[in-house]
Amino acid sequence: MHKKRGQVTIFIIVGIILLFSLALFLYFRRVAAPLETYEVVPDQYVPVQNYIQSCVGKLSRQGIILLGLQGGYLDLPERISTNPDSYLSSSPQLKLPYWYYQGESRIPTIQEMQNDLGNYVSKNLVSCLQDFEPLKQQFAIHPQGGITSRATIGKDAVLVQTTYPLDVNVITASETARLTTFAARVPVSLRRMHELAADILHAENKALYFENITIDLMALGPGDPPHGIPFSDMVFQCGKLSWQKQDVAESIKNRLFYNLPRITFANTRFDPPADLYAANNLHLDVTEEDYSDLDVGVYYSKDWNFLLNVRPSKGNVLSAEYGKGNAQYLSYLCINLYHFTYDLEYPIRVTIRDEEAFDGDGYDFSFATPVMVNHNQGYRDATGFSVFDTPEESDAGYCEQRGTEETVIYAKDAITFDDLRDINVTFSCVGTFKCPLGVTKPDGQVYRLRTTLPSFCEPGSIEAEGPNHIKTIGPVSNGLSTSITLTPKKQVGFEVMKRPLINDLLTVPQPLAEGEHAFIYLTTEAFPEFVQYKQVPLGDGSSPEEGTIELALGDVTYHMDLLVVDQDNNLLGGYRGNWTPDQYQLDQSSTLTLYALEQKPRPVSEEAQALLFMQLENATMQEKLKPVFR
Repeated sequence: MHKKRGQVTIFIIVGIILLFSLALFLYFRRVAAPLETYEVVPDQYVPVQNYIQSCVGKLSRQGIILLGLQGGYLDLPERISTNPDSYLSSSPQLKLPYWYYQGESRIPTIQEMQNDLGNYVSKNLVSCLQDFEPLKQQFAIHPQGGITSRATIGKDAVLVQTTYPLDVNVITASETARLTTFAARVPVSLRRMHELAADILHAENKALYFENITIDLMALGPGDPPHGIPFSDMVFQCGKLSWQKQDVAESIKNRLFYNLPRITFANTRFDPPADLYAANNLHLDVTEEDYSDLDVGVYYSKDWNFLLNVRPSKGNVLSAEYGKGNAQYLSYLCINLYHFTYDLEYPIRVTIRDEEAFDGDGYDFSFATPVMVNHNQGYRDATGFSVFDTPEESDAGYCEQRGTEETVIYAKDAITFDDLRDINVTFSCVGTFKCPLGVTKPDGQVYRLRTTLPSFCEPGSIEAEGPNHIKTIGPVSNGLSTSITLTPKKQVGFEVMKRPLINDLLTVPQPLAEGEHAFIYLTTEAFPEFVQYKQVPLGDGSSPEEGTIELALGDVTYHMDLLVVDQDNNLLGGYRGNWTPDQYQLDQSSTLTLYALEQKPRPVSEEAQALLFMQLENATMQEKLKPVFR
């Protein structure tokens, strides 16, 4: 009895093993590259079979290409096709869906892709066959049923089998044959490419790879205006730092455009990173599977939608908090302090390439996903710019809100009273919203600008600036014409000379020693926006204009702060005072010499530095150190 029970148990175990083996066989048969199953037909009907199978193969290849271009979709779900925010569009016909949208995964399954491909072949087969026109001289072909197609996506190839029952007669013979099944095999690793793409997206959703790379790229390099991307810093520099939002956005786009394609993926085929930064920051480990025969590329276009919000900002301007030191002793210490947080959203395209697919022609499979940053942190909870805090001030659309009456704007020279040409004119509302109006140009016998004014802000003001005139702000007249007067300016070269103070006596001027630097900060109450900050010697890559100072050709008083430090930024001396240039000397001269008091010995203690600052406030000392034209 026990022996029989043992035999039964063995049979059960063997049966389970056989069933399990059969299941594995069927699975791997379905997943592995399938073999074509051609229907065996008499030789005289082979031309008909080949003709139909060539169409099945052609349509299969077309459908697979479209699957790759549209992220695994041939027929997009309505929730995607009707929502332009949920896909990338490279043409009116092609839409690349986001595989991740508003917290929802939209990765098509292999089964959905197979269904789409089969339907695509069936739907287009009749058109491809062209009513069997090339075969009509030899065969009479009569369809006997509808068309159905089944696609199987394997690891190394895609098999499409089409059922289309046909009665075929050779015209010169009486017999009839029934042809039913047609097959095509396309060599492409579509299943593995889909699996790798899904691995990349799942890793991104978990680790926020692309968001972190974005933040790292934004933080690279200095944040100095105009083209820097500012985050947080304290800058000891005179003159308030500010950035234009569109300049910051363009800088971010440039860094993304040039650096995202440098991303490589472990366990895929890639060239070794070109530098240490790429090796440490742009090499991602997203899968443990071996995809060493597949390439992966990440792409971003500067033409794609790019949403950006920066806090704090005022309209399109990002500004630092600015201040100076104690008015009596530390007025040379100029401080810019800023901390900006960014919200941004932009799409990327990830493309996987099989170079050996399509018999060596190669094949690309792509998907898209948004990259999202909120308050300088990556997030994947939802998409849509509505989740961001938007600034209160924005000129978006306001500049297009114009009045109906035409206004004529004249720009006049403050000395000659002549009308000026090529003057840029901007409408300003409380210094926050700014709308470019145009440029003064010849109009009849005068130079002027005809335009309409924005209606959202009344009365507003006019800003005018030209290459040879100082920027001037004036009110908008109530009438149909407005005139604004601009003061001409002149550029002069400059040098800085030290005058050592020894035993309360100023000695012979001396040039700056090696390693010493001078910083000049020039302002005037006559033109509130006139601020010049200069450095000697000039920095690397400085333009010729940075070696000159702009001065108004008119009776203008300037306040000048000049600071001299050694190579370790230890204070050596300087100049502080008001100065009104002689207009005749300014007109006749091309160089300005600036003098700085140099305390000997160097003031080291706080008490010695305080005494130096008191010397600079001395009216007699200020008179002796006034700038001189040469």
